[in-house]
Amino acid sequence: MIYVSLLAISLVLTSGLGIYSWRDRITPGVTTFSLMMFVGTFWLLTITLMLLSSTQSSALIWYRASFISIATLPIFLLVFVAQYLQSQLITPSRLILITVVPVLTQFAVWTDDQFHLFFEAVSIAEKNGLMVLHSRTPSYWFYFHTIYSGIMLFASLAWLFVHAIAQFSIFRRQSIGFIAGVLVLAVPNFAFAIGLIPPDLIILPFCFILTCILFFWAIFYHRLLNLVPVVRSKMVDIMQDGMVVLDNGNRIVDINSTAKTTLSISNDDVIGQPAERVFEPWPVIVERFLNSHETQTEITIPSNRDELHFDVRITHLFDRKNRAAGRLILFRDITERKEIERRQELQLEKLYGMALDANPMTGLPGNNSIAAAITRALNGAQHIGVVYTDLDNFKAFNDKYGFALGDDVIKFTAELLARSIAAADISNSFVGHIGGDDFVLLVPSEKMNQVAEFILAEFDIGVREFYSDDDLAQGYISSTNRKGEREDFPIMSISIAGVDLHQTHYKAYIDVNDACAELKKKSKTKPGSAYSVDLRVQHE
Repeated sequence: MIYVSLLAISLVLTSGLGIYSWRDRITPGVTTFSLMMFVGTFWLLTITLMLLSSTQSSALIWYRASFISIATLPIFLLVFVAQYLQSQLITPSRLILITVVPVLTQFAVWTDDQFHLFFEAVSIAEKNGLMVLHSRTPSYWFYFHTIYSGIMLFASLAWLFVHAIAQFSIFRRQSIGFIAGVLVLAVPNFAFAIGLIPPDLIILPFCFILTCILFFWAIFYHRLLNLVPVVRSKMVDIMQDGMVVLDNGNRIVDINSTAKTTLSISNDDVIGQPAERVFEPWPVIVERFLNSHETQTEITIPSNRDELHFDVRITHLFDRKNRAAGRLILFRDITERKEIERRQELQLEKLYGMALDANPMTGLPGNNSIAAAITRALNGAQHIGVVYTDLDNFKAFNDKYGFALGDDVIKFTAELLARSIAAADISNSFVGHIGGDDFVLLVPSEKMNQVAEFILAEFDIGVREFYSDDDLAQGYISSTNRKGEREDFPIMSISIAGVDLHQTHYKAYIDVNDACAELKKKSKTKPGSAYSVDLRVQHE
């Protein structure tokens, strides 16, 4: 019964591997590996039931059932290798095609009593209390099945081996452990199939135990099921950098998809072509760098729309004997980065100019920046309104309360204008300080009235905080006017002029400035805080 005990151990090990690997089925190939282990478990189970059968006929049924696993295991192996290597070779249509032979094998096996396609004769006899295969005479489909399975199996292992030798050592050890485990199972069983091993010699449990040991080594020591290699071709083709490899004769020996797209190469006939032909759109590469040593530089290439910028790196390649083998050219499109840098430089220049032009008291842009902003608005397509503000009776307040408190009123006004922008929920605006108590705002035309009304209301409330209770009670202050005479001046108010640049006929900054000055005078003729807007409409 030692064979049955060994079969039981094999069943536990094989099914255990299938259950354990199923946990990591998200990893490429692991689901197929797990199914492969379950198919192997079914093979062991059918052979165990054959050995323990009470009659020859029931033993023959279980022997035939074992060919379900024997015929399909090479297919599972090929699919696993393709998934492990992350290859797209095994498509659904190809998978259906390669399973035709295993399906026909099942037909041949289960109709053998009628057609004798698989075995011309097969007999089972009792030996040491177990039903074992006594003799068999293979038919033509048996040989076809054996050759087909052998091709599938050894082609899969060869495919895996060729890729393994080009990978890192951990992936090589994974592959070696897996290949050795498959060969330990496959080679003795192929020897059994072609008659090199007697039919009544039970080798299956020994093979499976050794296979499981090698699989355990690959899985637990080298992480076979949770660390898979990235295929070089896939990795290179998904690179965002263009890659071209030249040999010592400056011929193309490798090129990735990004490089083809960038260089407008539409076919695959580029391999072996001179680099001068491939880099024809980039003559600067040919002229300056093609025969140079290691280089890292930036180049500019003219294009139909605008200039393109690339970061280019050229590196020498060496073989294992440290002999020059060619060069690697990597290039990255940095056009977007260059455009961002250009905009940042312009913004810094603008900010620097505004800093030089800024009003020292409020920090707001001064006259030059105001003129530039209005000129841009006149030339732009957006609907922009200009809001000009001026304080009434500010000089009288300054004379009585002093320059320090007068400066506070100016700062209060600047803060109020900023709050008016926020209250109107305007994301793109401009606030400038002409000087003294004069300010300019640029806002969307449809928000102009809302901003002005907010300023009027809030100014009249906020400005009272700067007056004494006595002056507020009488509603005016006494001060000396410009003629040197005593005069009563009302509580400060604000005059606002509004000009919609889209609706009116202004062509230059000076026109807008004159209109604002005229409207401001109109507002000042009104008692208290007032707002005047230019209602003239542009005639086409």
